[in-house]
Amino acid sequence: PTIRMNDDAVLRCPNTRKCPAQIKGRMKHFVSKNCMDIDGVGEKLINILTDNNIIKTYSDIFKIDKSNLENLERMGDKSISNILDSINKSKDTELYRFLNGLGIRNVGIHACKLLESEFNGDINKLISATENDLNNIHEIGKIMASSIINYFKSENHLDDIYECINQGVIFREHKSSN
Repeated sequence: PTIRMNDDAVLRCPNTRKCPAQIKGRMKHFVSKNCMDIDGVGEKLINILTDNNIIKTYSDIFKIDKSNLENLERMGDKSISNILDSINKSKDTELYRFLNGLGIRNVGIHACKLLESEFNGDINKLISATENDLNNIHEIGKIMASSIINYFKSENHLDDIYECINQGVIFREHKSSN
């Protein structure tokens, strides 16, 4: 069942953690070109991995190994090797790509780049930022600031972010444009 949340113009499924369609949508976004850019992990593979309960969270993507893939249909050694290489390569990323991949409501790629710049590529500084800190960033408004604060209030979100880092995700040093 879908519901209208707050004053949203759209109906949303409230079952964010267990709804297969929501999980698939989040995962497809996370691996996409403007996010983690994981080559070879597209819609079909995401659907298969989700349907087989191999991935439910972002960090699950970084836990995929050969044993998860070898019994899947049309997965030869070369395909498996290419997918695992792409996943490993994606671990060295920019903070804005990771943030964009998280799909924080009301926060697009431009805002993610602003946040990366403002917090010098340090996700911990961003996580501990106050709503006031965020409101003081040019182009980050109250709605966006509130969405960011609410996202990082969730233990599930924080656990998944830190598990991604434990699985080897690192953020390249941010080069300021000054």
